[in-house]
Amino acid sequence: MAFERRRLENEYRRGQGLGERQDHEIQTKKWAHEAQMERGRRAHEAEMTKLMQHEADMEMRRQRKIVNELLMKTEREQKARDLEVKRQLKRFEARLELLRKRVANLAHLVRGSDSESDDDSMTLDL
Repeated sequence: MAFERRRLENEYRRGQGLGERQDHEIQTKKWAHEAQMERGRRAHEAEMTKLMQHEADMEMRRQRKIVNELLMKTEREQKARDLEVKRQLKRFEARLELLRKRVANLAHLVRGSDSESDDDSMTLDL
């Protein structure tokens, strides 16, 4: 296709009576234009690549920020759960200590009443 186009262009130039020098000048201008277009295309590709890299970097930062926020949130929640467990443990320990004191008091009372009943039984035996 490109070959056919060049052939037709050459025939047109010959029909116009253009000389070899003019053909060369036209071809040189054409090559210069093609080179300029190629440089523009490459510059555009480089700019688009740079833009896409910037967008990817921004997305990575956004994702990292979200992950850090979630980590901090879970850490805060874990600390709150830990504190609640400690509070409950202290309450249970206080209740356990209170129950121990009550058991000790009851044991003392039971021992005291047992010794009295022993004394009564001893007096009855006599």
